[in-house]
Amino acid sequence: MSEVQQRKTEQRRFRVARWVVLALVLLASTVIGLLHQKAPQLRLASVDALCPFGGIESLWALLASGGMLKKIAASSFILLGASVGINLILGRAFCGQFCPLGTLQELLGTLRSKLGISRLTVPTAVDLPARFLKYLVFGVFAWLAWITGTLAIRPYDPWVAYHHLTSPELLTNFGIGLGVLVVSLAGSLVYDRFFCKYLCPMGAFLGLFNKLGLYQVTRHADACIDCGACDKVCPVNIAVSTTPEVLSDSECIACGECVAACPKAEALTFETRTGKVMRPVVLVGVAIALMLGVVGVSVATGNMSLITAPLAVQAGTAGAATTSVSASAGAESAGVLASAAQPAAASAPQFDTALIKGYMSMNEVTQATGITSQEFISAFGVTSDELAMPLKEMKNAHDFDTQAVRDFVADRLGVARSAPEGCE
Repeated sequence: MSEVQQRKTEQRRFRVARWVVLALVLLASTVIGLLHQKAPQLRLASVDALCPFGGIESLWALLASGGMLKKIAASSFILLGASVGINLILGRAFCGQFCPLGTLQELLGTLRSKLGISRLTVPTAVDLPARFLKYLVFGVFAWLAWITGTLAIRPYDPWVAYHHLTSPELLTNFGIGLGVLVVSLAGSLVYDRFFCKYLCPMGAFLGLFNKLGLYQVTRHADACIDCGACDKVCPVNIAVSTTPEVLSDSECIACGECVAACPKAEALTFETRTGKVMRPVVLVGVAIALMLGVVGVSVATGNMSLITAPLAVQAGTAGAATTSVSASAGAESAGVLASAAQPAAASAPQFDTALIKGYMSMNEVTQATGITSQEFISAFGVTSDELAMPLKEMKNAHDFDTQAVRDFVADRLGVARSAPEGCE
């Protein structure tokens, strides 16, 4: 086999491996998001719990008050830690090997190539300053998270909007995020990874560590034949062929495409400063091993789960669960059980009503708060059968929403009214 054939075979293996991983992550994320919206009884985690940027936002709250933002689970910190850890070894491999929004953008870039549409060329005088926008986005939303104690970026996040495409909340709560998503995907159809280059706060954060990566793309000028193949395949439009030696550009997403596309094995490599080379297909394998290792250990130790805990467990009132009163219960029975529920209600002054989400049912709320089901029936005019329905579906048949239920619970327990920043 000639060197050219060998390089083509290597490139093909690498691209198959990389795109299988990207496709699986995108598919898994999409399915989880869809089931979270359409099958709430499965209690799958929301997009917020599976986003590493949430860990960055909550980090400020953790440092300032010792607590985490509402809706942010330990999984966000775990994924953030895994992303940074991978970054220190491979560079921004989270962006180049896993990010599902990046995958959507690259797919549109691939579609553009298949359609024979030329990639848009943005003048350097415009492109370079525009790339600093993502650092501004990062700074603004990190600061807002600090001062407000909320997931400030959520209404503007295109990935959150993507996960709500089938939700009635899409236009009311995530209209701006939807607009950013549309602009990002449309931009990627003519100019690769539009959102990644100009707006992504997570990419801005990880870019700060890029120069520290153990492995980096290295160009050996003496072996380079100046064919420009590396420049053509770079999804973030870095001029790899003009790199003096080590490509430590904060924009590099460690996708490996440039190294795989180089026809000369010794001209462009992914290596350490001591010269230890890693083949592109191995890069994909190492990235997977590192991510699965962190996630696997976290799941095995009970620190991460795709399943959301019941409300009583989240609120710490699991031991105070009480028997719900059915719609057909008599007044005497209702009075006895309501009285029995009082210890739970009395012990719940710290109950956070923001924990009540639209995918939960009134039955679940009764179990967590000690408020009887008869009280909900009387207050909201629902039937006993509807007590098992997701709260967010109630507004289709009744004149109230999930927030009304939160406010009722707050008033009933004598705690402050609050609303979640996370997914319903």
